[in-house]
Amino acid sequence: VAAGTFPKPRKLGKRSVWSDEDLALWREQFMGSKREDLSESSGSDQ
Repeated sequence: VAAGTFPKPRKLGKRSVWSDEDLALWREQFMGSKREDLSESSGSDQ
């Protein structure tokens, strides 16, 4: 994942922890939105 695109993990006390569920859910949403972004940018890049 490119730097700056990964959302900040939920902070629990002083530790930042990702649960597997959070990762799976975020990844699903990210891949879905990323596909649209890629299809748009690939057309304008060329």
